[in-house]
Amino acid sequence: MHEIKYLANSLKSNFYFKSAYKNILADLESIGEITDKTNSEEKCSFVPREKCITSDLKLRFRNNYFDIFLKEQIYNNIFIDGIIEKNHNETIQITIKTGFKNYNFDTVYDLKLKVINTVKKYFDDVYILFDTQNETLRNQLCYDINQLESKLRKLINIYMVKKIGVYWFEDNLNQKFQNNSEINSNIYDSKYKDFKGIKTDIFNLQINDLIKMLKNTQYFNLESAWDYDIKNLIPENFNDQLRNFIKLKNFIAYNKPICRNLKQDVEISIKMLNQTLDKLNENIKFK
Repeated sequence: MHEIKYLANSLKSNFYFKSAYKNILADLESIGEITDKTNSEEKCSFVPREKCITSDLKLRFRNNYFDIFLKEQIYNNIFIDGIIEKNHNETIQITIKTGFKNYNFDTVYDLKLKVINTVKKYFDDVYILFDTQNETLRNQLCYDINQLESKLRKLINIYMVKKIGVYWFEDNLNQKFQNNSEINSNIYDSKYKDFKGIKTDIFNLQINDLIKMLKNTQYFNLESAWDYDIKNLIPENFNDQLRNFIKLKNFIAYNKPICRNLKQDVEISIKMLNQTLDKLNENIKFK
């Protein structure tokens, strides 16, 4: 079950609130079949003397049923520097709820867009209050991102142990990377002690630091591990792939709304890097 809630604010200057509300209801009927509709009035939460309109719709969209709730909200008496400024501000809260069965991603997503575009015809600003579909998708993508990063760390660690030995991190690394790892390690170890004795050096570095580490630290005949082995076993555009992945990863980590194109770009980026790492793993031949 998904629940998505928006807040529409700043009514466009060429509309009155009541007419905009009525138009939104009419526009929603053009999106799909309204199988049930209830309109009512209730006391406004913030201005009890005012009556607010509420609407409860049952919408059939692509053979799926959705509950859509619209609720007028009125705000008055905003305090600015301790002075009450009279401000009659009318907003609409829009909530979309799915049933309990698994709804197709595109169906829910397309309905969200249609509702947003409908509301934006009458209001300048639309805010996301929460969106469980977005949260579910973010969790899925975060898992895939984490799996990819774990694969890269594992690959580097096994490679360096095979080529240099178990003390490769302490004996061969540029001091800058050792310092960065130690800082993160101290923060972790100071509070979380169950695995304090486990060597986690490589897990304390960011993904871009891992690649810099391979490029900037000399190992074999004054060549870096990157130049000695890895560069010739990966696509020429690997650095571009990685930069793009890190950028997309940050969009997801910082809770950006995940549009369809962002979802596709993240999935493609993960797939391409996974293929690169799998091929690298085969070519290096750890066995």
